[in-house]
Amino acid sequence: MYDLIIIGSGVSGLSSAIYAGRYNLKTLVIGKEFGGETAKAGIIWNYPGIEKADGYEMIKTMVSQAESHGAEIKEETVINIEKKSD
Repeated sequence: MYDLIIIGSGVSGLSSAIYAGRYNLKTLVIGKEFGGETAKAGIIWNYPGIEKADGYEMIKTMVSQAESHGAEIKEETVINIEKKSD
């Protein structure tokens, strides 16, 4: 059982997982593709606070950071979302 399930393993999803972990939420990140487009982008020139970074390396660091805060990350495709109960 998870407190939070994040769909998408790009920068936004991984950032959310890092913050959720810092608040001790049991978190699962599900993404179709490791790092989304950022991981394939090559050099990133427009990430706030970082002059330039390799997209793949940046995502690897974010995954490591999210996992260090307890997030579980699965590389899968979400096909359906269904609310079972309140």
